[in-house]
Amino acid sequence: MESIVAVNAPRQRWNLPIEHAWVTNSCGCIPPGLLGLHSTSILWTYNSKECCATPEVADTFFQSHIRMGVFPMAPLPLNDHAIPGPDPLADPQYIYYGKFFNALRNASWILDAHPIQVLSVKSANASATARNIKTNAFTVGGDATRLYPLMLGGASQVTAADVLLTNIGAVSAWNFEILHGGSSVTWRSLTQVQHVSVQVTGDTATIRNIPLVRGCAMLRLTRK
Repeated sequence: MESIVAVNAPRQRWNLPIEHAWVTNSCGCIPPGLLGLHSTSILWTYNSKECCATPEVADTFFQSHIRMGVFPMAPLPLNDHAIPGPDPLADPQYIYYGKFFNALRNASWILDAHPIQVLSVKSANASATARNIKTNAFTVGGDATRLYPLMLGGASQVTAADVLLTNIGAVSAWNFEILHGGSSVTWRSLTQVQHVSVQVTGDTATIRNIPLVRGCAMLRLTRK
């Protein structure tokens, strides 16, 4: 029977043994994200105002976690060290972003150079640029699935983005899908999304007009 060791890492350490399959932390998204390159990282969520004081705060909080592959502690009944649930502020936001986190279960970072690049964005804000979208790349199930979160475009009013995916091998071997937030939302094939186009060159794919909702979306590639 496989065992799991849970580690609360109060200091950021790179020399944690590989068998530590679950790291909890309370020090921002980036350190626990990097500690969880090939394991699960859970970040302490102190109270509902930290994560969900306003919709804008919630978008920044959850999208930062998704981008780094870090799971926020969820509300729990009788919790005396984080968010006691049910919570009227936090619960709707956790539900809205829940499917993104479900997708990230057992994910590992893709450590290739520039696996995804944002080429351009569409926004009502004339000063918005590709740099306003933050991305990452993950594999799940031994590269049977690849995930590409596009996050944090809401503050710049970004509504769509063009991206380049690199080093994905034979593009014809993949199905391309997209996910937005919401409890009733499911993965959709990019072929069913209006105005989206996929252009293939060698082992790269340029995807244009990816719609963002609340400044974010997630792309998924699954093996045919």
